[in-house]
Amino acid sequence: MNVAQQINAVLRRIAHGDGEHTVALEQTFATTADDLWHACTDPERLARWFEPVEGDLVEGGRYKLTGSGTEGTIGRCEPPHALRITWEYGGDVSSVEVDLTPADEGTTLTLRHVVPDNEHWTTYRGE
Repeated sequence: MNVAQQINAVLRRIAHGDGEHTVALEQTFATTADDLWHACTDPERLARWFEPVEGDLVEGGRYKLTGSGTEGTIGRCEPPHALRITWEYGGDVSSVEVDLTPADEGTTLTLRHVVPDNEHWTTYRGE
């Protein structure tokens, strides 16, 4: 898959609520939920496509992305279906939800990042 195909394979939505915004991404991958779960949660695999992560990587534990310094708490972890974390960066706290659901072609990953309506959103919203 080339870059243009990858960009076109992702469904993107932005919703605006009371004092917050939700950026949602959805893509179906030709793999199992278990494999996709491990790609999103295993530190070695995560470092290959995102960035290195360290910490107490269990429900209730704290994580840190060592490249950007982003950190947070793992609030819910239900392998291989649902992950909820806080996303703490530069003094801002937001939440990330990842859901994996079966699809005819494999597994659909839905990621929702709920962010506060603040200066960071105004600067980087991309609308």
